[in-house]
Amino acid sequence: MIRTLWLILPLALAMRAQTGMVLQLTMKHAVELALAEEGSAKMQLAREFVVQAQSRSTQARSALLPKLDVTADAQNMTRNLAALGLTTSTLGFPVPSRVGPISVSDARAGIGQAVLDLGSVYRHRASKAEVAGTQSDADSVAEQVAADVAQVYLAVLRTTARVEAVSATLELAKSVQKAAENHRRAGNGTGLEVTRASLRVADERQKLLQAQVEKRSAERLLLRATGLRLDVALVLTDRLEKPPEVPLAADAFSGALRCRPDWKAQEARVQRAGLAVQSARAESVPSVRAFADYGATGSSPWKALATYTAGVSVQFSVYDGGRRRSRAVEAASQERQEKARASDLRQQIEFEIEAASDQLHSVNEQLAVTEMALTTAQQTLEQVERRYEEGVVDHVTVAEAQADLARARDSKTAALYASNVAWVDFHRAAGRLRAEIASH
Repeated sequence: MIRTLWLILPLALAMRAQTGMVLQLTMKHAVELALAEEGSAKMQLAREFVVQAQSRSTQARSALLPKLDVTADAQNMTRNLAALGLTTSTLGFPVPSRVGPISVSDARAGIGQAVLDLGSVYRHRASKAEVAGTQSDADSVAEQVAADVAQVYLAVLRTTARVEAVSATLELAKSVQKAAENHRRAGNGTGLEVTRASLRVADERQKLLQAQVEKRSAERLLLRATGLRLDVALVLTDRLEKPPEVPLAADAFSGALRCRPDWKAQEARVQRAGLAVQSARAESVPSVRAFADYGATGSSPWKALATYTAGVSVQFSVYDGGRRRSRAVEAASQERQEKARASDLRQQIEFEIEAASDQLHSVNEQLAVTEMALTTAQQTLEQVERRYEEGVVDHVTVAEAQADLARARDSKTAALYASNVAWVDFHRAAGRLRAEIASH
């Protein structure tokens, strides 16, 4: 996949800046373009959320790391001793009313380190769980983007097949028109048959124009989904075919709980909520912090003497107005909410897989029926055309047979499209859509 990206991404980036270019595109490459750095806006936002979560985790970790500060200052001051209560009358000996100027210089480096701070420890662990959850959320967005691109890609394939089918029907109508004209010239037909055949050709041309408009609209949606310019011409190299077989719903459900990213994100949120509860409870535990500083103080830098401070501080809250208890109650409530969401998501995953599996099997059965109907319609048309050439049947019978064949083609195309969409939905529900697209 990496090698493929190196080959296709430079071309795609060039197409974002140039016009009038043609791009041959597979579904796999379309998904890769959407998930690239400059692809889908949803993916760009999801990546930024991961960056923000990582930044918050770094901030939470900073509370556990040493803090080193360096300061340097120089002061020159005078003081009014009388304002400080130091007067001749109070001290019993002569005291000047003002002293100074006095110069003081100080340069110092200080360090502090948390020795015991359980609240910060649990907050840091919760922030790491948040990062994991945000990354899983980004993976879930990637799965959704892949599903959106795949469905739009399939819509383009469907409209392309529709254009091809209408074109084929138009050619059949033209052949009947030509045969009707030949019959009239030979004296075996009437002008009415020629007129009806001409109307049939005009009707099929109108259908072809409408199908081409739908195809261009679907192609623009695909360009929008992949982040390419709307004036890039696309040539899809995949075909609308029956998708590969899928595993059983039970096996897919057990696999989804291992790899579906939104489930992993929810598990991370449950873990984060549990750590938030522990963090709130740990605030009642005393915190211990060690500190020290070393520097030089004097009336000037060259007269400074070395001085230092070292110590340990212990802090614990005796009464905070119920803040800690309220935080613990709120955190416990949040944890229960996340567990409820996890339970609901588990049921939702099972429901989505079962529904997608049922839908896939149903449309595959419909596809088998449409294939049989198409074969029958083709054979019927061939027989009717031979009888028309022999003069046994009229133009109306041929037109009806052509209409039956067109409907059979449309039915098969619709069934193929529905089967592929169900295949996408199934693997999206199982959390393996990107992997399945990349392997085909």
